[in-house]
Amino acid sequence: MEINIIGCGVMGRQIAGLFIAGGFTVHIFDIIDILDIELLKKNVNLLGRIYKLGGLGKYTYTNQIENLNDCFTIECVVEDLETKKEIYGELRAKITKGYFSNTSSFSTNEIGGLVGGLHFFNPITLNIVELYFTKEERPVELKIILDFLLKLGFNIINAEDNRGYVGNYLLFHEISAVFKLIEKYNYTPDAIKCIYEKFYNKRDIFRIIDIIGVDVAACIFRNLHEDDDTMYIPQIIDKALARNILGEKNGTTIYSLLQQNENRKLL
Repeated sequence: MEINIIGCGVMGRQIAGLFIAGGFTVHIFDIIDILDIELLKKNVNLLGRIYKLGGLGKYTYTNQIENLNDCFTIECVVEDLETKKEIYGELRAKITKGYFSNTSSFSTNEIGGLVGGLHFFNPITLNIVELYFTKEERPVELKIILDFLLKLGFNIINAEDNRGYVGNYLLFHEISAVFKLIEKYNYTPDAIKCIYEKFYNKRDIFRIIDIIGVDVAACIFRNLHEDDDTMYIPQIIDKALARNILGEKNGTTIYSLLQQNENRKLL
């Protein structure tokens, strides 16, 4: 089976890598001139080992969107609604075998009336996919995709068409509350860490932001806030971006910036 992957950033590479390792033919589109083949192969090999996938598929790359075939399509571009709408507008008449967005913070109906949602999490090995699809009769291609994921142990969550679905709606409200405690009520990051250590099995909420990417988190916060103004947008996010603190993608941490702020208070 053939699949289009639109966007080859952190999440697009993981999704493409999984399906290539699983024996699919994957057609990748991005606007960059040259695809980082070694980085893609690293994802293919790693996911192949993790999921014990024996069949190595094929891939093609293009930076001309009109070169994409009419096949099952997963869009994985930045969390910007106009960008997603523009790409779908260019492909709407061509793609007849299912067009799905990996959006983590928009309603797919905002992108286009016939767009489905197929949201993977970062890292993809969390083995959760949120599915939103309006039609009662699912295309054969979607069934093949879901059967493949189920065999790998993925949990398929049937979602509604709300911004953030289930996972990010819960997670970002939690992160929002953490930073509201720090920025509005003057709790220390260490106090937050202590509570997580005792009550939440030592979960590192700050590292989760680094894994997601501070820049990606900024987009998700703003998009979810547009729909629900009770969500607090952390001030530290913009401060981090101004200092090029992006998380794991460039070897930085948001917790280090929080600690710097705490040290200044002590001076």
